[in-house]
Amino acid sequence: MRCPASIACFASRLARTPLSLLAIATVLFSDGANRQARAVSFPSNPIWERQNVVPGPAERWGAAMAFDIVAGKTVLFGGINNNGKLGDTWIRQNGIWSMVQPSEAPSARLGAAMVYDAARSNIVLFGGHDSTGRVADTWIWNGALWSRMTPSQAPSPRSFAAMAFDVARGKVVLFGGLKDGGGSAGDT
Repeated sequence: MRCPASIACFASRLARTPLSLLAIATVLFSDGANRQARAVSFPSNPIWERQNVVPGPAERWGAAMAFDIVAGKTVLFGGINNNGKLGDTWIRQNGIWSMVQPSEAPSARLGAAMVYDAARSNIVLFGGHDSTGRVADTWIWNGALWSRMTPSQAPSPRSFAAMAFDVARGKVVLFGGLKDGGGSAGDT
């Protein structure tokens, strides 16, 4: 059942979410200096703890990551490492990383923006920088598959933008980023 995009709808979904899923952790996958730091912080104990994750994603930076609060899964896509741009999809659930290989996926890229869309129960990925430069494509992760979307209106190509879900309006909001040709975008 789809419910209208509203604060009441989102609150209703949270109320039906098992309490164990609400005790989520903040995950830091990689930092710029170490590139192998994997750490986690829990609301009950907000101290960063280093975790060794084997198996798990290869070291990288510039990856996109979002948490699906209903499914209780963190999704990581792309990034870059010494071997080049990455186009892999990883799921973290219950502290365990698993690589998924959907039949269709966004191109390998870094600097994409990604967020959970609570009104539509999926994860949205936008833009980034792939082998052709900065891109303006939109992808949806439904928990198992990537699907490319063709919205009637889309932001210009950009990478490293900020994206969030606006609960009051039930919409995904994108701000800023780096534009093709240099400079930063200041639009929303």
